[in-house]
This record gives sequence, C-alpha cells and structure tokens, in this order.
Amino acid sequence: MTIATILCPIDLSDFSRPALAHAAALSRWYQAEVTVLHVFAAVMPPATLGTCPGWMLQVPEARDQITNELQSMLEPFTTAGVALNLHTAEGNPASEIIRHASELHADLVVMGTHGRGGFDRFALGSVTEKVLRKAPCPVLTLPPDAASTIGAVRHHHIVCPTDFSPSADVAIRWTLSLARVSQAAVTILHVIETANDCEHEQQTTHRADAARALHSLVTAFVTRGDRVTERIAHGKPCREILSIASECDADLIVIGVRGRGPVDLTLFGSTTNHVVRRAACPVLTIRSLGEQR
Repeated sequence: MTIATILCPIDLSDFSRPALAHAAALSRWYQAEVTVLHVFAAVMPPATLGTCPGWMLQVPEARDQITNELQSMLEPFTTAGVALNLHTAEGNPASEIIRHASELHADLVVMGTHGRGGFDRFALGSVTEKVLRKAPCPVLTLPPDAASTIGAVRHHHIVCPTDFSPSADVAIRWTLSLARVSQAAVTILHVIETANDCEHEQQTTHRADAARALHSLVTAFVTRGDRVTERIAHGKPCREILSIASECDADLIVIGVRGRGPVDLTLFGSTTNHVVRRAACPVLTIRSLGEQR
C-alpha cells in the first residue's frame, strides 16, 4: 500500500499542530506530497456587529495576515525538510475540504478533531464530523493532545478492530502497512456483541467460531516479520475497542466503517462515532471504495 497525496486542513488554532506533525511524519514514511489547506469563511459579519474583531472587517488585509501566520506555523516542518504546499480557499470549510480531497485524489486526510471555537471531549467539531461522513478517502483524526512535532510521532502499537466486513479488510491492510513503516506491534481485535441472556455454551461456540474466522483473516494478510496479536472480546464494541487500546497503550486505532444506512447517516456508524469521540489516541477511519459516499 502506498500513500502518495495527503490533504491536511488547518486553521490557526493549536488543534492544527498535531495534524501538521502527523502529516509530515507520514510524508517522510511514504514519500508523500502534503497539501495544507486553509479555508476562509465566505460570509462576512455585518459591520454593525460590535463583537466582531476589527480585522474581520478588512478581509484583504486580514487574509494577508492569516496567510503569513499560516506560513509561520508550517515553518518548523519545512525547516525539518518536509515539503508542505499551502493552499487557501473560500467557502464552507467542510465542503472545501471534501472538494479538495476529491480533486487532489488524496489518499488520506489528516485533521484535528476540533478547530476554532474550542472543544468538548465528547463532541466532535462540526467540520471534522462532516468530513468523516463524506470524505472520498480515509481520514486520520487527532485528539488535541496528540504529538505536535515530527520526532514525537510514533506508532509503537496499533489496534485494528474487525467485523469481517470489506472495510475492515481494507483497515487491516492499512494497519499492517503503517506498522511496517513504523515498526509497530499490532493487535487485531474482534468483539462479539452477545446478548446478556445468551447461554455459556452458546458464548463458547460463538467465541470458537470467531477465533477461527479471525485467525483465517489474519493469516491471509500477515507476512513474515509482522508482530500481530489476535484477540477476541465480548461486550459493546466501542467500549471494548477503547478498553483494549488503553490496555495496549496504543498510539493509533485503525477502524473500518460499513456503508451507512438512513439510521446512522448522521453519525457515520455508531461504533466509529464513539471511538473517534472518546479515543485518547489518533483514529484512522476507513471505508472500502464501494462503501464510500
């Protein structure tokens, strides 16, 4: 697997620095080209709005100032030898990010879970949530306290849950590729969501069947030198994924998302939604080509 083009949307908040650091690290590992995108709001506030900062009322001057600040934000990474191409656009941020990802044929979008306006640990920024739902490629989301320098970006242990769907298979390919370039250990996990009244014998049968299926799947993807552990867990998938990621001290979760139906269209899949919102580490969200929309 190769990553040739990375799109990294940023604003001027501290939430953008981890995104730049991870995009730069991935650029080094895969020799990928990174496009950094900043979207200017298309709607101007009325001049009578007393709470509006003065610079927002002078758009051309403000844009020059913002562009200079963006270049300053990129400077530590370009000084380290990573080529970051800054692009600016105007319009709706989520729509512009999705449009640029499509036009650039981006292999990956790297962005923070929140942007300007602050954050709540359990509430994604609205732009990030829209990009997760509609991006034409995988999206790596970074929590506010993720590594913010290239040297600090490390993958020691990657957790990849699988539900045996096509998207989960793609997620395993990404996981193993990332593990190989960063020399990380991998845990591939399947969670059995068993009803409380399920008999012990039936649980045992389910576990044995799942273990065989998981081992067969892993065998199909793993090559010599990969450090992979297979795990079966029982319980609520999002809770078990987060618990095992914490137990492994994982620095990345890679999760495949099934095609969305009307019920979870807004939340892009309830398990993924909860994992992205609550994970202490970065989360790479992947849909197979046939399931992206």
